[in-house]
Parts: sequence; structure tokens; C-alpha cells
Amino acid sequence: MEQNKPEQEEMDLIGSLNVLWKRRWLIIAPTILLALITGIVSYLWPPTWEVDAVIQPSKFLVQDREGRFTEIVIVDPKQLASQVNERSYERLINAQLNLDPRKFPKLKAENPKDTKLVRVSIRTRETEKGKTILNALFQHIKSDMDRKIDVEMKSIATQIVASENTIKNKHLDIQSRNIEIEKTRQAI
Repeated sequence: MEQNKPEQEEMDLIGSLNVLWKRRWLIIAPTILLALITGIVSYLWPPTWEVDAVIQPSKFLVQDREGRFTEIVIVDPKQLASQVNERSYERLINAQLNLDPRKFPKLKAENPKDTKLVRVSIRTRETEKGKTILNALFQHIKSDMDRKIDVEMKSIATQIVASENTIKNKHLDIQSRNIEIEKTRQAI
């Protein structure tokens, strides 16, 4: 009885293959039809492009009294990426370019790992529109950074003036002490 079992399985396999061969057009025809439909749709569907750029946020070097340079970052890359992702610039760009807010493509920003850069990208079917939107975004980011740099520079200028005043006061103190010493010498 156990010898009949392999023969029976073999007969079932051959029978299944015969059924598949007889109905091969029921398998092949829908496959070819779906492949053709997919090819036609993908050919007719307008392509989507991704326009991207990389930004290095503002920073500058400041020299301290010991002569060491310290890097001051005006805009944190992670903060800038979150501002872009939160769509804080979207309203400004829509107003500047007269775009429909409902059709505005989504801006995506990320801070690549272990860098101080920000990668901004936009997916759109119109590459020129994507470039225009990114250029407008960069103009707004640049003006924000320029404002922050001006504030930092004014703060540094204020610190320099305060330091110069302290130095002048020290010089005046030295001169007044020298005068007092001279008066004391003359008195002696």
C-alpha cells in the first residue's frame, strides 16, 4: 500500500500539470493584458520629478582674547529643517508666487546624519515650478539668516564697545593713579 502512494502523488502531479496546460490561456492572457495596461498607464501618466538642494546654514568665527576661534552657528540645521517641514515658509512662498495653497507641493527637509547641512526637496510634475519654489524658499531663508546675523553682529559690536570702554576706564584709572603718585612724590 505504501508503494502505491508515490505513484498516486505522481499521477496527481501529472494530472495537475495537464489541467494547467489545457488552461494556459486563462493564465497567460490576463497576465499579458495587465502588463499592457500597466505599460500604457505608466507611459501616459505624467512623470513626477524631485527637485532638491543642500543648504549650509549661516555660521561665522569669533576670536576670543586668547586667540582661539569659536564657531558661532546662527541657524541650527535641525531647527531649519523642522521649520521647513512645519510649512512655516509655505504661506510666504504662496503669496510671493501667487500659487494656489491647495496645489502647493510638499516641501521636505532633513538634516543628513553627522553634518551641519540641510537637504530640501520637493516632488512635482513641473520642474520649473519646483525650482522657482525652492529659489523663493532660499530667498526667505537667506533673509531670515541675514536678520539673525545682523542681530549677532550688533551683539558682538556691543560687547566690543563695552570691552573698549572697560579698557579706557582701566587706562584712566592708571593715569589717575600715576597722577596721584606724581603728586605724592612732589609733596614728599
